[in-house]
Amino acid sequence: MNELQKRLLLLLEELDEICKKHNITYYIDGGSAIGAIRHHGFIPWDDDIDIVMTRKNFEKFESIIDKEISKDRKYESIERNPKYTMVYARYCDRTTTNILRTSLLDVFESGVFIDIFVLDPIPSDKKIQEKYLKKFRAYAEYINPYYYDAVVSGNNFEMLKMRLFGKILGKKRLHKYIKKKLFSYEEEKCDYYCFRFDLFPFIYPKEYFQKPRYMQFEELISPVPTMIEEYLQVHYGDTWMIIPKHDEQETHNVVINLNVPYQTFKNCYINQIKKDAYQQYEKFHQLRVNKHNATLNSNKGIYKLNAINYELKFKKELQEYNISKLFSQKKYSKLYEIFQEYYDVQLNKNYLKNNVVINIENSYYALKLLINLGYYYKTKKVLNILDDKYDDLKNEVELITKLNNYYYKKDLKNYFELVSKYYEQYGDVIDFIRGMAKKLISEHKYYEANKLIDKSLEIYINDDFLLKYKADILFEEKKEEAINLYNQILEMTNNGILILEIKDILGGN
Repeated sequence: MNELQKRLLLLLEELDEICKKHNITYYIDGGSAIGAIRHHGFIPWDDDIDIVMTRKNFEKFESIIDKEISKDRKYESIERNPKYTMVYARYCDRTTTNILRTSLLDVFESGVFIDIFVLDPIPSDKKIQEKYLKKFRAYAEYINPYYYDAVVSGNNFEMLKMRLFGKILGKKRLHKYIKKKLFSYEEEKCDYYCFRFDLFPFIYPKEYFQKPRYMQFEELISPVPTMIEEYLQVHYGDTWMIIPKHDEQETHNVVINLNVPYQTFKNCYINQIKKDAYQQYEKFHQLRVNKHNATLNSNKGIYKLNAINYELKFKKELQEYNISKLFSQKKYSKLYEIFQEYYDVQLNKNYLKNNVVINIENSYYALKLLINLGYYYKTKKVLNILDDKYDDLKNEVELITKLNNYYYKKDLKNYFELVSKYYEQYGDVIDFIRGMAKKLISEHKYYEANKLIDKSLEIYINDDFLLKYKADILFEEKKEEAINLYNQILEMTNNGILILEIKDILGGN
């Protein structure tokens, strides 16, 4: 842990004590939840902690926090401070400075903090949810003009209404209006929660947040969502367990000083800012929104034109190969090379975001190949923008998603049942091969498992899970050889859960 993380952990301990004292249920969430399940503590580069609680628990927390908070701490929420610019609350260390780029002109406390998010009950009806989200996004952007998005802009009808209501009502009364419109659905009549998260709130089934599960978080044992695996899948996608490359590791753009109180730091720079800076920024913000939207509309046409060029290019290049024959021969490495450029283009976020499809003759094989190689989540992204096509692949992706959820939940009973039921049908899919190898090992059928692993490694070269299972078998009789293989896997894999499994084994060796 670095010094910032130590301060954050201290704040979490304080909040935990307060919540326990008053029987308030909360869950660590976001990157902190990933840290708990993938690292047993902070994600190594993480610089914040997030917690979340249901609206009932949040209202209870608001009612007691003033009695519990020390003079060195500050609690902020829009329910209390109309000038506060976040849709979630914040518990802050006043003896430090931690200023987000999006808070430079704000007037609330900006020391090291923990964000406290809220789960608001929301009806199941999709139309109600869509209206809810439109209004919520407009509200989030209105109270924090640093945000901007193509869906919510100054040209959006909901945004225009929000600005009008803001001028008439003021922020304090506007919040009461929003509370009545959005934050007043009865818990007992709703099956979903809306997770208040700036412009991008999430909708979760309520069963994700029932009785907390408890996981190691540094030296603490902290509550996490009941169905943390499903929660992380919705929040971060199917690859939540994968440790990102160094240049993809996200942190916040902040000014941090752990030795100087925010108020002291602020006094050094706030007087240098003109009094009308906030109004100037709002004008600049609106210009930025308009430019952003115009660029998006222009880009969509460009991507569609590019797609036609790529289709012609790929048609010519793919004619050189007998794709179906290569696929039947399981020449997966060769096929992946052939389709590499197609994958790079079709999976580019700009093509996916604009629903631009690159139509190639062998798209079925290209998508099936990704599934077989364990990249089912990439196939899912493409299938999401295809209209009523490849239903068998959609079903296969759903099945593999379910299979992996069982694995990461450590629900081996259902995991092995699914493997047994579908292995014959999907025996060429790496996820099912891994499952069968693990099942054979659990039944002490080491010879059969080794045979399957060695045969599969000829096709799925250096698959980290298969190598790990090979090391598991070796560990019984050739411990030193197994440990060497475990260490090799640690150097090559980016799967955080697999890393933890290996480290648990190596802990005593």
